[in-house]
Amino acid sequence: MMAWLEAAGIGVPTKAEWNAEVGKPVRIYDSEGSLIKLWQLIQ
Repeated sequence: MMAWLEAAGIGVPTKAEWNAEVGKPVRIYDSEGSLIKLWQLIQ
């Protein structure tokens, strides 16, 4: 999903300290500036 968002021109900031043993969170903002948190599980 991160690649799709980046291809659409949406910035996808990531930080190593956000990563967890069970997954990787991504934080993006909508057009109104509201934070949207997405979570990708590590399998």
